[in-house]
Amino acid sequence: MPGGWSRAVGYTATMPTHGNLADPGYEPTDEEIEGLMRAAFAGLAEAREESLEAMRARIRVLAAEARARVASAEKEPVPE
Repeated sequence: MPGGWSRAVGYTATMPTHGNLADPGYEPTDEEIEGLMRAAFAGLAEAREESLEAMRARIRVLAAEARARVASAEKEPVPE
């Protein structure tokens, strides 16, 4: 892929160098902006999926605990 982009590992060492982004007079090219954005957000989708799966797992555990508490409470006699 152009510009050193590899879907498997993100931006590689062949990523084109850019000018001084701290210089207010410097205007990066569209390709430089695209490369910087890809590098900045690389792995974001995978991290989001991992986070969602961890949350779903925690919800499954909490739901099972809640069902067990309800089942236990239903078996106990009601005090008069």
